[in-house]
Amino acid sequence: MQTQLEDERYILFLRYAILAALSSHVLFTFFFYLLGSNLLAVFNILSVLIYAACIFLLGRRHITAIILLGTLEIIAHACLAVWVLGWNSGFHYYIITLMLLTTFHPQWPIRGKVGYIILVALSYLLLNQWSLEHEPTIEIGVFTLNLLRWSNITLTFGLLGYNAHFYAKVAREAENKLELLASTDTLTGLYNRREMLKVFKQEQSKLRRNQRPLSIIMIDIDNFKKINDQFGHECGDEALKAIAACFKKTLRIQDHVARWGGEEFLIMLPETDLKSAQIIAEKVRVLTSQVPITTDKQVHHVTITSAVGEMLPEEEFDRCLSRIDNGLLAGKRAGKNQVVTV
Repeated sequence: MQTQLEDERYILFLRYAILAALSSHVLFTFFFYLLGSNLLAVFNILSVLIYAACIFLLGRRHITAIILLGTLEIIAHACLAVWVLGWNSGFHYYIITLMLLTTFHPQWPIRGKVGYIILVALSYLLLNQWSLEHEPTIEIGVFTLNLLRWSNITLTFGLLGYNAHFYAKVAREAENKLELLASTDTLTGLYNRREMLKVFKQEQSKLRRNQRPLSIIMIDIDNFKKINDQFGHECGDEALKAIAACFKKTLRIQDHVARWGGEEFLIMLPETDLKSAQIIAEKVRVLTSQVPITTDKQVHHVTITSAVGEMLPEEEFDRCLSRIDNGLLAGKRAGKNQVVTV
């Protein structure tokens, strides 16, 4: 899952980088035409076509081909611009942006990244050495040359800064998504058992510090095995999702609900005494029985049995759950579809 998210993150980074390169080369095409360099203008038209092809390749996930095309275009463009306008034009700075292609790549091995960076650095140094021994083929005014150099510097570092910021933002979003996946049940979207135990520790601290009540509801779907056997596991999954949606709509913002395991759910009610928790449990029971479960054009209804208990200030979580679980078993034996208080 993490590898998949990293790949999607890198593809998103490439998409924005390609669009930025495409836009800048369209502008440079007009600039070189006005400057009188038909060679650079024609090359920029070719560059626009190359980046348009990269967008096409990105849709088919041909990442290596995109990196190869982008690398060749940027180095060739820098060499041609330095040859025509000179080193002081600043087009060599774009070679630096190639570092991003490998630094952010999630699949390339370290050895490959180091080798790529060395080749890029050698290209930059060789171009610099070559420019010291050759004069530009076109002489342009000092003001225009300075404007071009500072524009290229600004654009290069702007691209580096923006892409680094964007990548960091996407990385944070991916981490948040991973954290959410680790803390929730994939079928119902509710907390999983692990996350509920973390939430309990927080609520238990509040309970002992503020001396305010904390109640717990344990819920079990009645005849769930029969539902799976008679109507199929798809119907069982739909029942779990429908009941989870009912919980989300019914409970308060401060309440916590988790899929505890199989067909069992656990609801934690902060600052709620036993009597109030019983009222909430009864409300949930009634609403759940009214939720339609639709599969293969058939509508089914399910019922739940609940046990409610208020946690004692010094009581351990496992002991409290054991007490409530015994109440749940008693409710099952007494006919199901009811709320039991313990």
